[in-house]
Amino acid sequence: MGMSLIKLGDLCAHMQNVTRTKNVITKIPYTKLNLIITYKLLMNGFISSIQKGSVLGPDVDKTVTVTPDNISTRRLWIGLKYRNNQSSLSKMSLISKPSLPIRLTLPLLEKYAKNDLQSDPRLSGLEPIKPGEMVLVREILDNIDSKGKNKNFTLSDLYKNENYGEVMELHEAIAKRVQRSILLIKAH
Repeated sequence: MGMSLIKLGDLCAHMQNVTRTKNVITKIPYTKLNLIITYKLLMNGFISSIQKGSVLGPDVDKTVTVTPDNISTRRLWIGLKYRNNQSSLSKMSLISKPSLPIRLTLPLLEKYAKNDLQSDPRLSGLEPIKPGEMVLVREILDNIDSKGKNKNFTLSDLYKNENYGEVMELHEAIAKRVQRSILLIKAH
């Protein structure tokens, strides 16, 4: 799979663990996907800050450009947010599992957003969305060859060769009319 649900699971577990221990700041590996997800957490008020840095700490004087030579030492430093000794991020978990990625079409995404989970058996295993919860999805792009024509794949080949687009919130995916997506993370 092009994107690693295992690494996303590690991110979710790490974020939950640091909020349980009441850490004020934590570091996670610097990846484009981690940057996008933490940015969505920041915009929804679950964390207080994101700062580039190294394994030693956040960049203070100047920001270091990330290159292939230094990517292994680069980290994102995340400021955690608390109010009345309670974390703003109480739970962060994967919706899709590495062994069972949940791919939804636009009509199924709309039903999921409305918590209409009983109307389709493909949604029956999902938990309803609670107020204040953020759901992130990732667009699955069509498989198109260099000449602009759809490639023909068997079902197993299709899953191996999926191309992934933008990570976005559930309501954003519906507004953009994303035709196919994979469910990623739930946070509240």
